[in-house]
Amino acid sequence: MVGSLAPNAVIDLAEQTVEFSKLQQASVPVRGRGLMLVPSHFGQPHLLVKDEKVKGWSPQRQPPVVVQYPAEQHGPRGADTLDKIRERLLVLTDSGRLEICPHLINEQCTTTELAWRTGMTPPQVSRHLRRLRDAGLVVSVRHGRSVQHRNQISRLYGIGYDLVARIVG
Repeated sequence: MVGSLAPNAVIDLAEQTVEFSKLQQASVPVRGRGLMLVPSHFGQPHLLVKDEKVKGWSPQRQPPVVVQYPAEQHGPRGADTLDKIRERLLVLTDSGRLEICPHLINEQCTTTELAWRTGMTPPQVSRHLRRLRDAGLVVSVRHGRSVQHRNQISRLYGIGYDLVARIVG
């Protein structure tokens, strides 16, 4: 089952191992520790393996290995219309909006935080966020007095798939 979470997994039944081709090299034994599978929309399309060990704890008491995997796979799923794809691509042609997007990957930021990070004024950031939100590329959620913004990673990745799906057929 774990091997089915990523297309690049190599399963060795004889050794009872699953290998994921990643940038980092690590071997994570799961036997006796348990395994927690966590579906997520935030890291897509990547698979994250978290192996935390607590000093002073016996091997039997160590926390489980956590595998965060993409909850939504791109594939045959009603591709967006060409107008929607065009709108999203046009929104991303602005250098200010492109500068904001990397700050919203896998984390939430307020308008003020984004302004500080990018050197823009809060009103400029707010206008860019509104355009990204209107295109469905950013989600904004109010938490008390502040509003947190984050990318819709599945929609960003979906632009390429949707465009090819409309061109091909």
